Amino acid sequence: MEQINVVAQFIQESKVFYLATNGKNGPDVRPMGIVIPYNERLYFILAKPMNLNQQLQEDGKVSISTFNGEKMLRLYGTAVLDDSDETKDAFIDMNEQIAQMFPKEIIAPYFLKDVKASIGAMGGQADNYEF
Repeated sequence: MEQINVVAQFIQESKVFYLATNGKNGPDVRPMGIVIPYNERLYFILAKPMNLNQQLQEDGKVSISTFNGEKMLRLYGTAVLDDSDETKDAFIDMNEQIAQMFPKEIIAPYFLKDVKASIGAMGGQADNYEF
């Protein structure tokens, strides 16, 4: 759990992260803003009508990158949809931004599995994380 929290905190402090997926015509990258450590997993939130949701249903492999001004995070893993009411309710209760942006019926919470991540200065030694 500690590794998940370190990665989540770095992403949260960076404010914006970039999520790359395998699109039909090649790589597809989007800026994102919300990650949540929950139930010993790292989650991000989408809306079901988004093209990204469809892409992840077809191919869950993702890459995430962000930079906090000093260090960079690179993460590789697989996104898995957790469509449970329990998870949706928890996110709505814990994050006002989610409650304002997404009605419960369109929230698509994804958690990451088989994660390999590194955080370090460009060209410097990196700390590695797996969960």
